[in-house]
Amino acid sequence: MIVTTGRSGSNLVVSLLRSNPSIRECGEIVGDWMLKQDGVKADILRMGTVPYVKKCLERQWFESIVGIKVLYYQLSHEHAEVWRVPNIPQLFDYLVGDKEFRVIHLKRQNLLETLISIRVAAATK
Repeated sequence: MIVTTGRSGSNLVVSLLRSNPSIRECGEIVGDWMLKQDGVKADILRMGTVPYVKKCLERQWFESIVGIKVLYYQLSHEHAEVWRVPNIPQLFDYLVGDKEFRVIHLKRQNLLETLISIRVAAATK
């Protein structure tokens, strides 16, 4: 599991992980882009956030690692309210409570670089 803020280099880490055929990285399962997908949001609402994430993380026989990426704000009550998915905050308890998860806590140490990255991303879309 990769836990981070935006503009931290996590997409580079994810792309490196995805280059290994025995690793599947599911992305930001409760991120804005995924929740915009009608089928994903409907499945999460029908199944519940934690069961949906558990299903996504089920390994196939050829996979040695399956992971997800979570931005801090995606586990908040505010994010859940915006997307009308009330049980997103329960995901935090599941992720913290499951001792089988290995965590990559990615932080960009230079705040100025983060701010510059945000501006460049906004300017270049």
